[in-house]
Amino acid sequence: MHRLSPGIIYSSFYMLQHLRQYSSSETEILSEYRQIYDENTIDVIEIAECCGLIKRSSGELLITEKGFEYLAAGYEQSYRDILYDYILSIRPSWAGLVTRGRQECFNYLGIDERTCLFDAGLLENPPGLEVIKWWDKLTSELRGDKYSDQVEIGRSGEYLSVLYETRRTKCMPIWQAIESNLSGYDVLSRKSVTEDKPLLIEVKASSDNIENAYAHISTNEWHTAINSETYEFHFWILGKNNSLAVLNQELIKPHIPANYGKGEWESVKIPFVLFTDKFATCDVAPSVYYYMK
Repeated sequence: MHRLSPGIIYSSFYMLQHLRQYSSSETEILSEYRQIYDENTIDVIEIAECCGLIKRSSGELLITEKGFEYLAAGYEQSYRDILYDYILSIRPSWAGLVTRGRQECFNYLGIDERTCLFDAGLLENPPGLEVIKWWDKLTSELRGDKYSDQVEIGRSGEYLSVLYETRRTKCMPIWQAIESNLSGYDVLSRKSVTEDKPLLIEVKASSDNIENAYAHISTNEWHTAINSETYEFHFWILGKNNSLAVLNQELIKPHIPANYGKGEWESVKIPFVLFTDKFATCDVAPSVYYYMK
C-alpha cells in the first residue's frame, strides 16, 4: 500500500473535487489520469476508498457522506481528518508507536510522514488543546479503546499542572505525557523561578469528590520518583473550583506496597482523602473542567 505523503493526501482530496464536478467511472478516471499530482491514480482510488471518502457502485466512483463533509469543510480544514482516516484505515507500520506518545512515534517516521504531521500542525510545541485531542483520540482508536471521560479528566489535570507550573516558575514546562508515556512522569518543570534544577511531576486527577477519588500509581512512576532528585505528585480534584495537593515522595511512600517472594506489584490505588489537609483551591484556571470537551 502507498506510503503516507503530502501528495497522497492532496490527491485524495483532488479526487473528491473531480468526482463532485464530473461523475466518472473508475475506467474513465484511469484513462484520463495515469497520475494525480505525481501519485499513481490506482493508489489514490484505493486510499480514498479505504479512508471512506469514495465507494464503488456498478463501476462508478461515488462520493460518500464523509467525502461530501470534507469537501464542504475545504482542504485546509479536512487535512487532519484525512490524515487521521489514513492512519486508522491503512495502519502503516509505525501506527502502533502512536500509542506510546507523539515523540516516540516521530522518531520512527520518514521525511514524508513527518511533513504530513507538520503541515497538519500536529507537531506544534507546545501543543494546542485540539492537537492533543487529535492524538488522544487516535491513540484510543488504535488501542481499540473508547475515547472516554477518564482520558479527558487525566489530560485536564495535566493541563492544569502545566498552567500552575508556568505561573509558579514564570517558565512554561514540557508536557512530557504528550510526547511519551514511558517516561514515568507527566510534566517536566523546574524547581523555582531562580533555580533551574529539573522537577519531574506525575499528575493524578479526578472529577469525584475527595472521599471517592483515587490515584493509580504504577511501578514505573514510583521507581522514577524514588530515583529522581526532585519529583512531585499533583493530585487534582476537578470542579467549579479546582483543588490541588502537591505531594512529595515521602508523603506517598507509606502507601506503596512491597514485593514479597516472586511477586511484583504493578499498580497501587491510593485514596485522595488521605491528603485532605494538603488540598487547596487553585485558581490557575477555575473555568477548566473537562477542557477537552
